Amino acid sequence: MLFLPYSTDAPLYHYPIATVGLIVANVLIFFATLAAEVNSEFSVIEGYICQYGDGLHPVQWLTANFLHADLFHLAGNMFGLWAFGLIVEGKIGWWRMLAVYLAMGVAVMFTIQLIALGLDGGCLGASGAIFGLLGIALIWAPQNDVNCIFWVFIYVTVVEMAVWILAAIYTALQVAFMLLSGFGPTTEMIHLTGLVAGLAVGVVMLRRGAVDCENWDLFSVWTGRHRMSRGELAALEREQFAPTAADLARQRQTALAELREVIAQGKVKMALAVHRRMASTSSDWKLPEPELRGLIVACLKQQEHSQAIVLMRNYLEQYASHAVPMRLKLAEVLLKHDRRPGLALRVLGKVPDAGLTPAYQQALDRLARQAEAAIAAGELDLQEDAW
Repeated sequence: MLFLPYSTDAPLYHYPIATVGLIVANVLIFFATLAAEVNSEFSVIEGYICQYGDGLHPVQWLTANFLHADLFHLAGNMFGLWAFGLIVEGKIGWWRMLAVYLAMGVAVMFTIQLIALGLDGGCLGASGAIFGLLGIALIWAPQNDVNCIFWVFIYVTVVEMAVWILAAIYTALQVAFMLLSGFGPTTEMIHLTGLVAGLAVGVVMLRRGAVDCENWDLFSVWTGRHRMSRGELAALEREQFAPTAADLARQRQTALAELREVIAQGKVKMALAVHRRMASTSSDWKLPEPELRGLIVACLKQQEHSQAIVLMRNYLEQYASHAVPMRLKLAEVLLKHDRRPGLALRVLGKVPDAGLTPAYQQALDRLARQAEAAIAAGELDLQEDAW
């Protein structure tokens, strides 16, 4: 009996860059070592698998995760890496996904090599780290569905099941096989060690606010938070202990890191979603000046003018370092894209005369003339704003 997961309905907030990269690396390394084995009288991977009974070898804790015994071994692991990598990387992005994956793989191989110090043999494969991804997925997205190829003897079909059901089946099978084969450093022990590592990583990152599961994590589902309305959730939050200053600082740092990453990737809508999420959950949320200016520039490049207008207003209320060019740009957007010449004139009227460079004065005069011409031509603002 075999389950091969190949897709999921979990929301993807990041492209699976690390997941695809890891799959490509595993496949290339497999065929490179296979070709080297054919042309060599000796095993070229022997020194890179996780060897037993020969002390501790840190390099092997990493390299063993990228080696596979045969094509079937490789294919099975890559299916799991794709499905569970999508869930994990989709929530935390490529570099954190890569760090978590490699750390779990190293931890699993270290643990197994330590347990097997007095034994002979060795192990290889990515399954320990992949079971770690399964453990994280169980904590972060237990209710999301995974599509699997179900294969038993000659019968093959496609089934859809929740992550928690798939995790329960995998765990039960590993425990059963380990009971039958003993408690040595078997494949089943490698899998269960990875699963435990993933569960620990998933819980720690969730509790530290390093991931936003939108109340669909295991604990929220267990307590029914995923079925609550926004009002009920807000009431529940008020009843609980307020987060510490350290917790809030960590959440802000995580959100800022995520926002910088998505702005750099040109994902304006995702950056705006992060900004709105933090503004709704933290009353003192305030974007630092460089990040707010960068988000405004990104919105303008992506033609998100209405969002840019709101952000420019926020900028002018919070910062004075680039107030003159920001006010001129706001007037230009109001005039050319929002068709509000009267409001553009009021914005220009608040540009201070002191310290205006000739270039800024020229831009101000030009925009003022364009706004006055638009008003003279009968173009009127459709709504009033007390700016």
